[in-house]
Amino acid sequence: MKHQKNFPPRAIIYVLFDLLALILAFAVLALTTYAPLQQTVSSVFIMPSQTVSPLADPDEPQSSTPQTVPTVSPTPEPTPTPVPGDFSDAFSRASIPEGMDYVYRGQDYLIGIEEYYVDNAVLFVADVYVRDVHLIKTAFANGSFKGRSSRYENIVSLCEDNNALFGVSGDYVSIREDGVVIRNGELLQKSKYTDILVLYVDGTMAVYSPREKTIQELTDGSVWQTWCFGPNLLDKNGQAMEINHKLMRNNPRCAIGYYEPGHYAFVVVDGRTKYYSEGMTLTALSTFMADLGCKVAYNLDGGQTAQMVLEDNLVNMPANGGRRVGDIIYLEGEEPKQ
Repeated sequence: MKHQKNFPPRAIIYVLFDLLALILAFAVLALTTYAPLQQTVSSVFIMPSQTVSPLADPDEPQSSTPQTVPTVSPTPEPTPTPVPGDFSDAFSRASIPEGMDYVYRGQDYLIGIEEYYVDNAVLFVADVYVRDVHLIKTAFANGSFKGRSSRYENIVSLCEDNNALFGVSGDYVSIREDGVVIRNGELLQKSKYTDILVLYVDGTMAVYSPREKTIQELTDGSVWQTWCFGPNLLDKNGQAMEINHKLMRNNPRCAIGYYEPGHYAFVVVDGRTKYYSEGMTLTALSTFMADLGCKVAYNLDGGQTAQMVLEDNLVNMPANGGRRVGDIIYLEGEEPKQ
């Protein structure tokens, strides 16, 4: 009997070949897609990198990381508040027009004196700047307001007694009982007044009637000087005005004017001297003070009393040689007299 080998059916062989081919295909596919897939997964789940510092040696000094210190700007020094009556800043810029007959420049004063001729009258105008209002002083004859000493003194002697560089006659208030009298900041008398010129400690100047300023307001410590002769020479706007007064005719005059704190005018008008100077009316004096540019102006004692002194010498020519005065307004000399 002939033996025959057993072979698997042909259909099974085909199936096995197909299965083997499929396995090979999957293997190839897996090899071609693994690397991109790994890169994709790594990018999605990427971890932050960490820098590992080496361990510090405890025996070595440790240096700390320097910290930035903010820059602090220095606090500016506060500007000092000006002391009332101190005009140092304005005084440093003060100037006197050229052509003055006399000019004095000192540490505390700037004085220019000029002679004017107005309608048959000779006037002397002192343009005065001061560093401080307290330099404008007043003094009474023989150093007494209403004491036992004489109330009259020669003006040159009175200026010498007080070391005055410059001075003019005042208002002769020592012979009257009316008026609020404050001199060099001291209250000497408080009585009713007709009108009053006030120089404040801040250097401003104003004229008041009794209805405008009470005695209580004038004695509150804000006033440096007062004068009570009058009348007022300018209106509230600093304009000239017609003045009807018992002394309205031509006469020798003395007046004080105000431009601004620290800047003042002192005016003396000669008169009653034929062929030299007839004097001025109060209305004419008002016009002159306004023309000077004064904002405030006030009439002081006139006639033979009206006098101006500079360095112990009379500047003007008072009528009949002048007469003794009761008080002066003056600027003290910067150097004591020998």
